[in-house]
Amino acid sequence: MGAVKHWLQDEAEKFMDEIESKVKNKKITKGCALMLCLAEERIAWELVGFDVLSNSELKIELNQWIKGIKVEEPWWKKIKDVRF
Repeated sequence: MGAVKHWLQDEAEKFMDEIESKVKNKKITKGCALMLCLAEERIAWELVGFDVLSNSELKIELNQWIKGIKVEEPWWKKIKDVRF
């Protein structure tokens, strides 16, 4: 893989990691994440496995990826009721 292609793939993966982290930590909503992904023109989505033949296909695939991100619950919601 050429140096530029490798750099573009790294940038795309880094961007995806940032989006995933922000959604997991509830810093942004899933809808906001989708809008950020669609607005980012510098990302080479095809290098990380997304179909970019049409904008509608890309939107569907990004939406599926974002919907699959599991949002972390706060620690106090994970505690089970253990009253005696």
